[in-house]
Amino acid sequence: MNRPGLISSPGSHENQPKTTIADCSLAPSATSILCAIGAKHSLVGVTKWCTDVAPVGKLPKLGDCWHGGSVGEILRLKPTLVVGSVPYKQETVGKLLEQPFPFLAMNPRTLADIETDIRLLGGIAQRADAAEALVKKMRCAFAQIEIKTRRCKTRVCVYCEAWPNPRISSPPWVAELVSICGGEMVVPAGEKSPMRRYRRPAPT
Repeated sequence: MNRPGLISSPGSHENQPKTTIADCSLAPSATSILCAIGAKHSLVGVTKWCTDVAPVGKLPKLGDCWHGGSVGEILRLKPTLVVGSVPYKQETVGKLLEQPFPFLAMNPRTLADIETDIRLLGGIAQRADAAEALVKKMRCAFAQIEIKTRRCKTRVCVYCEAWPNPRISSPPWVAELVSICGGEMVVPAGEKSPMRRYRRPAPT
């Protein structure tokens, strides 16, 4: 899975006729985006991890795209859409695809992909204008950080890990953020080789 798939956005204008939306989010990133664009009301269930990134309150807490034990709970919530993101386990995705609800699988690789995901969720939730505003806010914040880091004479060496066993470094969008903050990834994004194979780069 490379880009969001399995469903498409219903449109990009908020003045469309309103439809009932009931989302189950199996990804903290999707939950955070929906809350940030003012679409929290569309959520009927989230993962237990979402409480760390978004004000989900007492919404039912479910599993994620790795642990597939919540399919029955998801069905009882009668969602019109289930949203997931990496990491995926093949067996869990298989169970989700067997169900009657649409499943949106996201796998952003770059910051541009994340912007696309924000716009996609904004279209689905009929909050396209708010989604575009969020993208602009992010770009502005990153630009301000980048201006500050240009004053630094040396770049900080950073190790970011997406998975411990086998050891996998974080994806390209993390490397982009590290670069914006004035850092340099010790291990290339998505690299599966052991950490010990890499030496600290010389300061530039």
